[in-house]
This record gives sequence, structure tokens and C-alpha cells, in this order.
Amino acid sequence: MEWSQLSYQWQHCFKLAWESYQLGAKPIAALVTDEKGEIIAEGKCTVHCELYTCLVLRT
Repeated sequence: MEWSQLSYQWQHCFKLAWESYQLGAKPIAALVTDEKGEIIAEGKCTVHCELYTCLVLRT
């Protein structure tokens, strides 16, 4: 499977996991979507991160 074949949601989740890894944490991330597939919540591993570099806010 190629990157372009992944849904937006999977791509976004992998991007969050990569951000965690780059900050020294484990590459773990998660999304919550509504019935339409819109992302309504997200999170990533923040172990070994400074608080201000790991906050994930969504409006």
C-alpha cells in the first residue's frame, strides 16, 4: 500500500506518531472520528517531552 492510498485519517495519525518519535517519545498516536469520518479528537505519546512541545490542541 502506498501513502496516497491511505485515508486522510490514517495519514494524520501517522504524522502525529512521527512527531512523537521526533520529540524522543514512542511513535504512538490515536484519533477519534465521528460517523462522517471527521476528526474530533487526537492524541500522541508525550513521554520524555517537555509539556509545551507536546500539547495537541484542536478547534
